[in-house]
Amino acid sequence: MWGVDTEIALNMLRVFALMAERRQYPDNMGYGRQLETIVRAWLPSLALTVGNQVPL
Repeated sequence: MWGVDTEIALNMLRVFALMAERRQYPDNMGYGRQLETIVRAWLPSLALTVGNQVPL
């Protein structure tokens, strides 16, 4: 986190805190489609679909 702006680092911390608190995967919290969009944009090689699922 040393190489990112303070605002981005704070957002990353918020996400990590949410993950620790909820202990659920994003798709179980209703964010499956949004997560797929992020994976496809950032890691297209990982976004090879099996049916409608992104293998994460």
